Amino acid sequence: MIRRVVQRGVSPERLAKALAMDVSHILKKLSLLDGICLEAPNSWEIASSRWRSLAHSGK
Repeated sequence: MIRRVVQRGVSPERLAKALAMDVSHILKKLSLLDGICLEAPNSWEIASSRWRSLAHSGK
């Protein structure tokens, strides 16, 4: 979400101020997925949602 906001024109400095965060944290979050294939974050979301559904079903 942070990357999307910056792509839409909000500066990292302005976002950091709005979130009461240091701008260095915003910049780290922006580069977190650099070099990771596009499928990796999606597969993690799928796996974690399956794990949550199993945990809530009591199995």
